[in-house]
Amino acid sequence: MGKSLDYIKYRVLEQKNTNLDIAFDNAFEVSPKQFLKFDENNQLSLVWKNDDADPKLDISVKVTYDPDADFKYFTTSSSRHDGTMLFVYENIEACLKKILSLQTHDASVGMPKNANNCNYFYTIGDIVVLNEYGRRFATDEKPWMQQRTTVMIPIVFRYEEK
Repeated sequence: MGKSLDYIKYRVLEQKNTNLDIAFDNAFEVSPKQFLKFDENNQLSLVWKNDDADPKLDISVKVTYDPDADFKYFTTSSSRHDGTMLFVYENIEACLKKILSLQTHDASVGMPKNANNCNYFYTIGDIVVLNEYGRRFATDEKPWMQQRTTVMIPIVFRYEEK
């Protein structure tokens, strides 16, 4: 595995633009190749072209997997639950959907004024999964819900206007 876990630990522990309060005792990394189909160059491309609803639409999203990139930010999804593995996968899916549907971007880069006519580039690292356990995650109504899973994906984002 690459720099993903170290980057996220640094950002969270140094309070670098994040308000996450998490412990890294049970953290591990998972390759996004287990969830997305990359080509031989570790790239995945999506293209949205003109249609009847929006004739000016011309967007492409290219996702590159590079666990050793110099990451700039990360996206996250978290849930409290009873320990069922399904919740881990739901959080991974939520993070990947943010990337694939342009719902996340680097605030220092921003988004273009004409977002419908651009190429978007995401470089992502390994998926960091962090499980925390304890009564503090339960509620009075659901005392068995004693696990919190937080999923984070480090990212480099840029775009080019066409």
